[in-house]
Amino acid sequence: MSSQKSKSMKRKGVLKRAVDIGRLVAEEDPNLRSYYVGREVYLDRALNIDDPIIFYMGPKGIGKSAVLQMIRLEKEHDIKRIINISPDDLAFSALVNLHPESPILADVTKGQWLFKSLWDYILLMELWERENSGTQDILKNFMRLFRSKDERRIRKLFNITITDKGNPLTLTDRIIQLIKEVEISAKTESVEVSGKVKIEHDVSSQFQLLSEINHAVKTLPVILRNEYYVLIDDLDLYWENEPNQNAFIAALFLSLRRLSRRPVKFIVSIREDIYRCLPLTDKDKSRDRLQLMEWDLNSVREMLEKRILFALKCKPIDIWGNVFPINSFDMIAKHSTKKPRELIRLVDLCLNRAVMNGHKRVFEDDISEALIEYSIERLGDLVSEYRFIYPNLDVVLQKFYGKQITLQSS
Repeated sequence: MSSQKSKSMKRKGVLKRAVDIGRLVAEEDPNLRSYYVGREVYLDRALNIDDPIIFYMGPKGIGKSAVLQMIRLEKEHDIKRIINISPDDLAFSALVNLHPESPILADVTKGQWLFKSLWDYILLMELWERENSGTQDILKNFMRLFRSKDERRIRKLFNITITDKGNPLTLTDRIIQLIKEVEISAKTESVEVSGKVKIEHDVSSQFQLLSEINHAVKTLPVILRNEYYVLIDDLDLYWENEPNQNAFIAALFLSLRRLSRRPVKFIVSIREDIYRCLPLTDKDKSRDRLQLMEWDLNSVREMLEKRILFALKCKPIDIWGNVFPINSFDMIAKHSTKKPRELIRLVDLCLNRAVMNGHKRVFEDDISEALIEYSIERLGDLVSEYRFIYPNLDVVLQKFYGKQITLQSS
């Protein structure tokens, strides 16, 4: 290419400074609504309070968190009806390090009833507090939810919900306090049970504290006056493929099958590989609540084009042939697994590599340099993502890094 022709092409470009085509982490992107694609595929279902889908599942980077962020943006005029729950709010680290003496808690396959009750309790209290914020008769409304003749037992449950100063406890503290309240020792063969919670001989009165929670699950939808969207995201943030942790996440499926009904809509994002590790004995019963997320390449291309147009304020016709070489999308896509986050990152690297090289448009050399940077990043991402399933993956990948591809026929 002649120097004169090269300068002419540079003048036609639109790149002048560092380009921002939007955040990779959806919940950090206030402009997501401006270039979100395919709302009728996933978002409309998530916003429909009567739609049965709860869990949006797929690999990392497929757009699960984007669905939750779009709900926040769509409902920003009524943000009090949005309840966000993340692993930072939950006792994941406490559960991982929990070494209970009780055989019921030590054997997670037998303790799932407790984990389900913990989820019921966490979610009930989040909804109850949002509904009763600013209400004077807090205890009165609490006892309306947990209708029982045993006021002492209900006050005990109230005391692990609200601090002495009348402030809500954190979710972590609530979980730990509730576990302490039901801390027991049991001989499963003879069904001997003793512990901090008073267990009476009458079978119908056993585990009364947890029975009250179970009753409240049925009561809450009747007394709620408002619609709520409860968003549970980033379940992979502290995930270590640990049995207690997996049992706790699995119990979420059991809890939400009952809790998710008008006027409450739960939307949970979960990675596909985590779901496959969960001890759900009847996974077929959860399929009507699961939405496997996937995108065709044309949709991903549309996502990228909308982001580029929003960032550069150029014309659609300028994207392929001016901003990028005319057939470069296929080449870029070939070097990814076609997931939105990967392609967004790769296009972002291409654009900003071109700016660093002093170009006003992206050239093939810019793409080649971006691909090297992207490949190094992806190696680190893969090692991090699969460290608990394939612990020595980093060693294997490093052996192949930088090697030429050789195909040998047998």
